[in-house]
Amino acid sequence: MIFGLYPAVSLQKAVRDNEEDIPVSGNYYGLGWLACHVAIFLLAIGLYHAS
Repeated sequence: MIFGLYPAVSLQKAVRDNEEDIPVSGNYYGLGWLACHVAIFLLAIGLYHAS
C-alpha cells in the first residue's frame, strides 16, 4: 500500500505542475505511471491470493 501511495501522490503533483506550465520530465511521468500500474497489479495479485 505504501508503494502505491507514493507514485499516486507524486504523479498527481506532476500532472498539476504540467498544467501550471512548470516543466516535468517525460521520464518522471513514465516512471510514475509504471509504478502506479505495478502497485495496482501487486494489489490485485494479493487480493486474488487472499483467503
